[in-house]
Amino acid sequence: MSGSGEMATLIRNHDWQQTGLGDPALWPQTLRTTLGIVLHSRFPMFLFWGPEHICFYNDAFRPSLGTDGKHPYALGKPAEEIWPEIWGDIKPMIDNIFSGGEATLIENQLLPIFRNGGMEDVYWTYSYSPVLDEEGLPAGIFVAVTETTREMKQQQTLQAAEKNLRNIIQQAPISMGLFRGPDYIVEITNALNLSHWQKSEEEVIGRPLFDILPELAGQGFEELLQKVYTTGETYTGYDTPVSLLNNGRMEMRFVRFVFEPYREMTGEITGIIVASVDVTEEVTARRLLEEQEHYFHELTDGVPAIIWITDETGYCNYLNRPWFELTGQTKEEALGYGWLSPIHPEDKEEAGRLFTSANEQQEPFFSVYRLKISDGEYRWVMDRGLPKFSSDGHYEGMIGTVVDIHEQITAEKEKSESERLFRQLIAEAPVPTALFWGDDFNVRLANQAMLDAWGKDWDVIGKPLMEAIPELEGQPFVDILKDIQRTGKSYSAEAAPAVLEVKGVKSTYYFNFTYKPIIDPNGVVNGIIDMAIDVTPQVLAKKALAESENNLRNMILQAPVAMCILHGEKHVVQIANERIYEVWGRTGEDFTGLPIFTALPEAAGQGLEEILFNVFHTGERFSANGLPINLPRANGVETVYLNFVYEAFRGPDKKITGIMAVANDVTEQVLARKELQRSAERLGLAIDAGELGMFEVNLATDAMITSPRFNEIFDLSDQHTRDEYAAALHPQDKHLREAAHQSSRETGVLDYTTRLLRRDGRVTWVRIKGILSFGENKQPHNLLGIVQDITEQKEMEFQKDSFLGIASHELKTPVTSIKAYAQVMEAQFKRGGDLKNAEMVSRIDKQVNRLTNLISDLLDVTKINSGKLLFNTSAFDLSQLVREVVEDMQRISDKHTIITELHFHGNVVADRDRLSQVITNMISNAVKYSPAADTVIVSTEKNDGQVRLCVQDFGIGISEDMQHRVFEQFFRVTGARQYTFPGLGLGLYISSEIISRMGGTITVDSKEGKGSTFCFSIPIG
Repeated sequence: MSGSGEMATLIRNHDWQQTGLGDPALWPQTLRTTLGIVLHSRFPMFLFWGPEHICFYNDAFRPSLGTDGKHPYALGKPAEEIWPEIWGDIKPMIDNIFSGGEATLIENQLLPIFRNGGMEDVYWTYSYSPVLDEEGLPAGIFVAVTETTREMKQQQTLQAAEKNLRNIIQQAPISMGLFRGPDYIVEITNALNLSHWQKSEEEVIGRPLFDILPELAGQGFEELLQKVYTTGETYTGYDTPVSLLNNGRMEMRFVRFVFEPYREMTGEITGIIVASVDVTEEVTARRLLEEQEHYFHELTDGVPAIIWITDETGYCNYLNRPWFELTGQTKEEALGYGWLSPIHPEDKEEAGRLFTSANEQQEPFFSVYRLKISDGEYRWVMDRGLPKFSSDGHYEGMIGTVVDIHEQITAEKEKSESERLFRQLIAEAPVPTALFWGDDFNVRLANQAMLDAWGKDWDVIGKPLMEAIPELEGQPFVDILKDIQRTGKSYSAEAAPAVLEVKGVKSTYYFNFTYKPIIDPNGVVNGIIDMAIDVTPQVLAKKALAESENNLRNMILQAPVAMCILHGEKHVVQIANERIYEVWGRTGEDFTGLPIFTALPEAAGQGLEEILFNVFHTGERFSANGLPINLPRANGVETVYLNFVYEAFRGPDKKITGIMAVANDVTEQVLARKELQRSAERLGLAIDAGELGMFEVNLATDAMITSPRFNEIFDLSDQHTRDEYAAALHPQDKHLREAAHQSSRETGVLDYTTRLLRRDGRVTWVRIKGILSFGENKQPHNLLGIVQDITEQKEMEFQKDSFLGIASHELKTPVTSIKAYAQVMEAQFKRGGDLKNAEMVSRIDKQVNRLTNLISDLLDVTKINSGKLLFNTSAFDLSQLVREVVEDMQRISDKHTIITELHFHGNVVADRDRLSQVITNMISNAVKYSPAADTVIVSTEKNDGQVRLCVQDFGIGISEDMQHRVFEQFFRVTGARQYTFPGLGLGLYISSEIISRMGGTITVDSKEGKGSTFCFSIPIG
């Protein structure tokens, strides 16, 4: 123990007198030598010593204990106290070494220990070797140990990374693969890649890329791969042409791809990850679009009408050639909002307002204004535009036309032409459009799209709206039209419901629509334009989604288990019910909108972050049972055990948006299970120590399971039926079994002693005890019990009874002679006037009487045990017997008054002398055990066909834990009172046997220091 190391100093300063090792000066040389090796070694070492496995360790092992943990507390403590968390793992190895077993070597074993303020997963490589004492016996265990936690976790991280890479490649929505080495051997590829290559996995895995796709040679890919492999620089290709075989024919395709170097943890490049997307259709479509745009410009520039297009902001990004020819503007002057410049100053503001309003409302644009042309004159034009939407309903701007209506404004002919053009515009409008005219909203115009939306034919044209669509009765649309007619203001609505009869079926549809008034120069509303878009599928989808989300929220909030949804990569608490808050230990608080590890920092750093990350990014379900987690509780942070499941939560597009967590606090069950396991181990030790046989009976089927020791006691091999086990009982004792089983159905406890008849003819004694389990109908359904061989005990009792019988008989004759001589001597002394000697002889006579009573008790015991106790049954007056016994006992008791309270008067059928013996014994005990009292009460009463007699005293009483033994043979008060109240302890045993053989019961009710009441009940007839 010399040296300046921390552990050597701690060992020298430790108070070893408080341990089982005592003074270090007296330690065995083996311990001192081994400890010197441990302390002077730079390799981590540990030492268990002695039967308590006292712990020593050196400075090299010290870091493995961490901080705020076991150091320096572990020094000098028993191993079971220091290592409770791994005791179940190391104790068998310790026991093996101390029992003479061989040394052990364990590599990279996970043994979680408490250190650094909490439980940590720690991996160890260690060996257990015996340290032999001077006699060559194991006295301790030498442990050489290395912590391999960092290496194991690095290995696990690498394995997880490789697994994640494989999963990413396999599940990627694009073609991906991993090619190893300078020959680009295909190690991993996904199904999409195989589909593009038209190959099976067996054809490609393990083969060079250019052997699989030889047509790639000469297309420049070898050089690109070689550059990435040698330089480590990523290469990205855009819309790159590549020729591939397709069903035996070369085909040109376009791809976007990335060549990414694959590096090992050392940084070495060992392969290339290739990700690619076939963009052939996109490239082809783009080229086709470019061609179409060119064709569109050629076409529109050639038509004799002005066409314009804006984006969603109202910015004009296209005007065809007639605009520039008419106005003389250049493209730079006209595009954007420059087209407003040539408008007459009196019309410009209104035209701009109408266009801005229409664009903001995403409704049709209509305006008539004067436009300055290239010769400086103004002409009337009609400017119309319609909103355009993408296939998914996104507003993309407007497309419109500018029509010269100068002559139409000035002439009726021009007016008719304008109306024709207006009708044509409505008919060709890309959205459902209709024109209502007059006070009854006559359907003057409606295009096919509107008729389809209404579910009507062309015959509705010219009819009033309510006649054309009668199902609109009671709906708000006519009232809205009347309000527009009155105010002249436009009206728009989104997702408005309308009940329409389409193909004979009434259903609710949803529309985005606009009602636009047509106002004459006098400000009168002559007509209203209706433009609508059917958005029923979108509305129903939104409603279904909202209902689904609401149902999910209600399900979680009302769930009988702890549940929550964590949203996004930061795991923000989106929904959580009260039961999950109880698990978190945060009852009554609201974490909604907070990242879970911000709201619950106690849960951080326990591995949950990695689990959530994996579930969110892979979609793999995670579940755990009985996992220990440190969480806040009333008394601070405590370790609780949870069963929980993390399930990826996906949106309508099947993408992972969060994680659903379901948890259950099973701390009580886990702790109870651990305690049950410890109890089971203790019970097993007790059963083995007592050489007890175990059995279990299914009372519904009579199926029986027995232990090997049970079969050994019954002299049977393997398993047998219940009847076969019962057949082993001695024929004369089978009534005992039947009576015990009948009684157990009332008490729930089976307890009887019987003889077994072995196959070799020998008789053995056994005691059988069991406990019944009852079902809901109060019927017994299971019996669990033990059996004990008590043959040796019975033989000893028989020898004892034989001895008592012989001794009692042998003592009776000389005692009788002594009594006779004493009586003669007393008479002679009295006649001679020697009263002093006469009194001494009288005392001898009294002691002889006591001895005679003791001999009688011993004889009764031997008769009871041998079954030879005789009974002479007759009918007699019980009250008369009680008075006689009380009178006799009162004569010899000068300190106590014996009071009788006799409420039963009549005859009973029993053995009068034996009953007198019982009553005498009970009164005698009452007097003897109440030396400080002066009253004894004897009472009788009738109860359900039986007579009950009780003797009550007010003496020392009997403690509750000893009352069940007062009717045992030779039971006497123990301790300081053992010799205060002399006797053999046979009176109550004999009394209980007499009452039992008369078909009665005997009981005691007592409180220590308050007195006792002994009662017996026997049948009246």
